[in-house]
Amino acid sequence: MKLNKLTILILIPFLTTCKHENKKEIDSMNVNWQGKEIFFPGEMTFTRLLTDTTLLDFSHAKMKILIYADTADCMGCKLQLNEWKDFMAEVNSATNDTIPFLFFLYPKDMEEMGYLIQSENFDYPICIDSNDCLNKLNHFFSDISLLLDENNHVVAEGNPVHNLDIKNLYLEKITGNKNKFNSIKTTTEIDQSNFDLGTFKKTVIKEIPVKIRNVGNSPLVIFDVNTSCRCMVASFDKQPIRAGDETEVKLKITPTETGFLKKTAKISANIDKLIIVTFQGYVTD
Repeated sequence: MKLNKLTILILIPFLTTCKHENKKEIDSMNVNWQGKEIFFPGEMTFTRLLTDTTLLDFSHAKMKILIYADTADCMGCKLQLNEWKDFMAEVNSATNDTIPFLFFLYPKDMEEMGYLIQSENFDYPICIDSNDCLNKLNHFFSDISLLLDENNHVVAEGNPVHNLDIKNLYLEKITGNKNKFNSIKTTTEIDQSNFDLGTFKKTVIKEIPVKIRNVGNSPLVIFDVNTSCRCMVASFDKQPIRAGDETEVKLKITPTETGFLKKTAKISANIDKLIIVTFQGYVTD
């Protein structure tokens, strides 16, 4: 099988449950990774779609992108594979396909992992790090993304598919062009950020439109909607929204269990802060 030069290194630290993520993210942020050397396991097996093994040599790459995450919970929400595919395509276009992306996954549920990767058709080399060797070598505290130089030293850190400033920083470091990827920002308003869904049956699918107005002077571009659970799916217009116009992020919640429900959606765009929307209700049989 021909190996695509553009590959992703996703490293995911061990997280036990979603309720511990915030603390571990804070722990990770307190570590200054700048300039530190990252160590890789001696033996690494990469696969495509968790079926075909493939060789992946990134030892001679001038730069590479490393992302580590475990998949103990909210697997689809954490990985955001479609967003990574978009970012990979952008890097590929800017660098003529010279930056390797490598995924190292530490899965809790291999069956769910396989379903996610195949349903997203994520046909890029992935290392299933069943023994969490990468984490043990480097002592990551939480999900982490790093831009590395040819000697595996950290040049930049942060998740470029969740944060526009980090994305621009990665592209600046990779291309050496400081101004090319600086995005023009705008400002927004929303009518409602907290939604009470009331009491509803588990068989009911809730659809919530979140209206966002562009009240700035530049076009608004929504990059991503990160949801707190696989039970919530988002759709939105990826085309720029002119100043003064309005767009709508549509969220669909399909309950997976009964009881109190509280979910969050984080909308990232070319604005200074994330738009955070919360939903709560009570699900019955």
